[in-house]
Amino acid sequence: MQIDVTTFTSTKHEQQKFAFKKKNGFEKAAKYVIEPSTHKMRRRLKNEKENIFIKRQLVEFGSRKKNIIPYLHFTDYSKFKVSKIGILNNFIKDTEEYLSKYLNVTFEYVNILERIKYEKKSTQDKNKRISNYINNKTINIIDFVENEKSEKLITQLKKVLKTEKYKYKPDKVSLSKKTKKNAVNFIIVHNKAFYKSEKDPYKKYNNTVTHHITLENFILKKKNDKIKTEPIDTIIKECYIKNDIINKQLSLTNWKYGEWNFIVHTEHNKEEQKKTKEKIKGLYRLTIRQNGELVFTKIDAFSNLWDNSEFSKYEALYRQLVENENQNIEGLIISNTRDINKITKTTVRTLPDFKYIGNRLTKLNTNFSINNSELQKIFQKFLKKNDKFAFEVNFAFSNLKSLPDNYKIDREILGKQFEKKKGRNIYKENFADFFEQETGNILMDKMRIKERINKYLSSNIDVCYGERIKK
Repeated sequence: MQIDVTTFTSTKHEQQKFAFKKKNGFEKAAKYVIEPSTHKMRRRLKNEKENIFIKRQLVEFGSRKKNIIPYLHFTDYSKFKVSKIGILNNFIKDTEEYLSKYLNVTFEYVNILERIKYEKKSTQDKNKRISNYINNKTINIIDFVENEKSEKLITQLKKVLKTEKYKYKPDKVSLSKKTKKNAVNFIIVHNKAFYKSEKDPYKKYNNTVTHHITLENFILKKKNDKIKTEPIDTIIKECYIKNDIINKQLSLTNWKYGEWNFIVHTEHNKEEQKKTKEKIKGLYRLTIRQNGELVFTKIDAFSNLWDNSEFSKYEALYRQLVENENQNIEGLIISNTRDINKITKTTVRTLPDFKYIGNRLTKLNTNFSINNSELQKIFQKFLKKNDKFAFEVNFAFSNLKSLPDNYKIDREILGKQFEKKKGRNIYKENFADFFEQETGNILMDKMRIKERINKYLSSNIDVCYGERIKK
């Protein structure tokens, strides 16, 4: 099952906005229409001339505009429905309701035995290291485009770097024609297509920290004219990693895991494979030593880093895995205890419990009503078990007693019994749990609370070990 996104764009837009490489690309592109009976796309018939779409994204400001569908949204039911997980939930519900005689969709459930949790502090430590590194470096900007747009981009870059986030002084940002070895170098170039008929200035610098910024694809301003810093953050992180590679030392994290080895391969092209009868062209290894030192090597039978028998073992295993196309082998990881783990491409997806989330948000989106007298009894029961909230409960009582006993209290009226607070309202959270136990109705969305997020997103943000359970 794939949860992919395809963009269809109306042909009413100007043809140049689709940016086809070939002159007749637009004419040759498959055309689609919306089928009224199903509200789905289908290929256009010859006699259909209006409301035509093609499977293509528009190009704006020199770059292809991306349409992003959120993976999971649980702020409310309407947003959940149009997220990828919400669409999957709707598909499963429709399948069970209308196609159960012909189609049965099952999932493998995983019993989590061990979980390595994502730690925000670890990310904060990394960001602090990156910040310290960049603040002690000069940023050198090299403009290989030299036109009005590149000058405007340089002005924007300087403006961003002077903000409170980066605090760069004017003398720490320089402009020059060449790279500087001890600086972080931003090199502005055109995209690859521009240099088809002339020399491309793009090149790799082995001992200098550089990052090429493609003028056509790099956007710092949003539609509302606000400058966004995310692209700069990404560039700075990549420059930090490049600096680690140049110095052959892992400093982004405090390495304390012993010696690990990572092996990857390059493959012969199809013609070479016919000649050599082999896929593998070369094996390459990255070793992270106990002190965080990085060692990059091409490994072969003459390497003195392993004895020949050990090399032969890894080589034989690697070749066996590569030749077996079902494995989709990407590499090997050899741990500090010499455990061998393979890295493979997989079609397996980990999913949160989308049925549970969908059912809760459906209930949250549905109004309810309860007699005033019944609600007061629930508040009394709650107070017996939670006397620390006596003041808050008495506030609710004073409001409810002014209403008739048979008065219908709905979600909106009940919500007004809780004082608005900035941040979390622990009293309301506790009462919402109790109210759900007593009535089955959901009073508030608690899925964004930190402790609860783990339940829904752990499979996507943590490293989880477990065993599969078929249901």
